[in-house]
Amino acid sequence: MANETDPPTIKATKANTKGDTHFSAGNYQASVKNYTHAINLVPSDYVYYLNRSKAQAALEEFKEALLDANSALSLKLVSPDSFLWRGLAYYGLRQFKEAVKRMRKASKLFLRMRS
Repeated sequence: MANETDPPTIKATKANTKGDTHFSAGNYQASVKNYTHAINLVPSDYVYYLNRSKAQAALEEFKEALLDANSALSLKLVSPDSFLWRGLAYYGLRQFKEAVKRMRKASKLFLRMRS
């Protein structure tokens, strides 16, 4: 539990962890709420946007998922996960050509990181 005297980064980490717990339990709405709290505390951490994007995709809120994947990319330009969630959001929006482009980019980045 976050303490009132904790710095924002600690509070954000705790909110993110709670979001992960909710996500794992299939409680996507609660996970979005916690990831949003983490973003409000530390808007410069791309991971919080990725996590919220993932949760929004699970809720089939693909426009919001795409916006968060784009925000994550703006904070960390070389993030295979950002391209992955971006691709999944495009897929959910039935923009299949864009989805394939992003998935290919994610795949290339994942392979490059493994070598």
